[in-house]
Amino acid sequence: MMGESWVAVLCGIGVAAISAVIALLGLRWSAARPGLIVAAVLGGTIIRLLMVIGCSVLLLGFTDVNPLVYATSLIISYLGFLGVEIFMFIRRRGAKTQSQT
Repeated sequence: MMGESWVAVLCGIGVAAISAVIALLGLRWSAARPGLIVAAVLGGTIIRLLMVIGCSVLLLGFTDVNPLVYATSLIISYLGFLGVEIFMFIRRRGAKTQSQT
């Protein structure tokens, strides 16, 4: 028997939100170190990818979470949080560029 759909949705949103928080922390950390931004982004991406894979394997392997609902929720949430990350990055870069002129 598959679990409740809302649990799978919350799990997908939660995993995507944790990934977004890691990205936000990486951006904040690299803001003070402009030379390390590429390393922070690439390293953060690897950490986030491993975290999402690990959480997904644990959730799908050891719980009764509906895989289709979880995957759909994870993908939609991940894309939404990615849009927010891009917006924040562009806004921060724009503010930094304007303050230099």
